[in-house]
Amino acid sequence: MGSEMCIRDRWERALQSNILFAPEFIDLQNDGEFEIALFTKQEFMVITATGKNIAGLTKKVGGEIVGGLCVNYDQKYDYRFFVVEGNRVICFNEKGETVTGWKFANENQNASLTGEAAYTQIAGVDFLTFKAVNDELFVLNRRGEPRFGEAVQSKLPVSYTHLTLPTICSV
Repeated sequence: MGSEMCIRDRWERALQSNILFAPEFIDLQNDGEFEIALFTKQEFMVITATGKNIAGLTKKVGGEIVGGLCVNYDQKYDYRFFVVEGNRVICFNEKGETVTGWKFANENQNASLTGEAAYTQIAGVDFLTFKAVNDELFVLNRRGEPRFGEAVQSKLPVSYTHLTLPTICSV
């Protein structure tokens, strides 16, 4: 089947609120059958291509969700789901359980997060980024710990919504 998704049946699903950004297509079981991860203001959910809920992966959090991210670490189908709400990021595993080793602490409790989030891996090193409304950029490892000791100030113009890091090659 490759990386293309084929939806055989047309179906509809009522949602409690609008989808925040384009759905993410993931393959939880590495079986070529894709699932759909959706982030709305009210909940995060993963559903099958036929519209059925994946057990444990419909999550509501205490406040309004502003963003999220699905990460397939090392392409080993060991997904983590990051839900951005207020000034915190909640991390769930594939079973929908809160990841206990996730340690993100937004020291500036007044700085809400924008919902902008990204993941990249360079030379085997993970970089998770979450942006705050005061332009702080939290660059974290996969445990939620700061990569650079503290948040960095973003100098990118407001119009930038995506940052591509260059590939680092060793000679």
